[in-house]
Amino acid sequence: MNWYIKAVISSCLLLGIFASCNHGSGDNRSVKPDSSHYTRTVLAEGLDEPLEMVILPGNDVLFVERKGGVRLFKDATKELRAVANFEVFSGIEDGLLGVVADPDYEKNHWLYFYYAVAGEKAVSRLSRMEFRNDSLLHSTETVILEIPTQRIYCCHSAGYLRFDKDGNLYLSTGDNTNAEETEGYTPVDERPGRELADDQGTAANTNDLRGKILRIRPLAEGGYAIPEGNLFPQGTPGTRPEIYAMGMRNPYRYSVDSETGYLYFGDVGPDTKLKAPDGELMSYDEINQVREPGYFGWPYFLGNNDVFPKYNYETKELKPGKDPSKPLNESPNNTGLRELPPARPAMIWYGKTNSKYFPLVGNGGASAMAGPVYYSKHFKDAPYKLSDYYDGKLFIYEW
Repeated sequence: MNWYIKAVISSCLLLGIFASCNHGSGDNRSVKPDSSHYTRTVLAEGLDEPLEMVILPGNDVLFVERKGGVRLFKDATKELRAVANFEVFSGIEDGLLGVVADPDYEKNHWLYFYYAVAGEKAVSRLSRMEFRNDSLLHSTETVILEIPTQRIYCCHSAGYLRFDKDGNLYLSTGDNTNAEETEGYTPVDERPGRELADDQGTAANTNDLRGKILRIRPLAEGGYAIPEGNLFPQGTPGTRPEIYAMGMRNPYRYSVDSETGYLYFGDVGPDTKLKAPDGELMSYDEINQVREPGYFGWPYFLGNNDVFPKYNYETKELKPGKDPSKPLNESPNNTGLRELPPARPAMIWYGKTNSKYFPLVGNGGASAMAGPVYYSKHFKDAPYKLSDYYDGKLFIYEW
């Protein structure tokens, strides 16, 4: 299974496998490999918004489509087949968003899914089901966690799933806030009746699960436990103990370093007309490294803790922004703590023009994603592997 290097490419239309003809002989850490060293094998095309996939034993590839489809690519026969369909709400950016296999999948056949439940109740669900004999057994569904959402305004759902080496499950959630009527500012609209346009009620709210990366430990009987070391200890008033990192707009893709345990996430940035102190528009994406739980700034700060001024949507006035060392969430839509943890600056940030700080990233497509970190030693016996040049390096990419 480990010889697969996988990616969804070409605007979600192709499911492909990349492999290197470099077998890792000798020390190639200082030699940047030429792109001709790699070949691409297309497994399937013409798919309907595939969003996430998992490689199963035997190199079969199961992937989910946003509108609810679950498909399986059989490696032995090169056949693509539909194996299940979820009834989902697929408006705005919701739908069937995530899938991951249990760390003990070969024994229990458990798959975890994250999807927007169909019907009038606005809720997104993390659940577990058995996948046996190429069939998804809906009757085995066990609900792990449900997150209330709003389905009136677009955007940002995230929904990525990953386990770490200790068996903790991570789930990313977007801010789920009206991003279409911000007038070129940040969504901090505190006017009565505009609650769905205030990110202070979601991403900056310690008592809400949106605009976060959550970390839980699923239990065999359903539900979950809280692992030690999350941002807020269990029982802290005005907080949710599931929160590992918070203050995000749309942490669409992330990864957990298999050696260090560090979490890397990309946060999809806004379009604003506000400028940072260096004169650049504050519309950049971020790549963040999480060595320990924390608050990562949105909607008050961006990039190197550059401060957004406070825009009053009623008077159209700009006032000084928050203090990154002691940000206060004083919104009437905040149901959590007033005083937030100190804001963490991004590791990398860049906009739609060439970055003066990180020239290697060039100019961006406004959809930064993070990970994985590659380690050659995990692929010692693989017939195809990446060059040793990439050993210990973080991959970042754009959707």
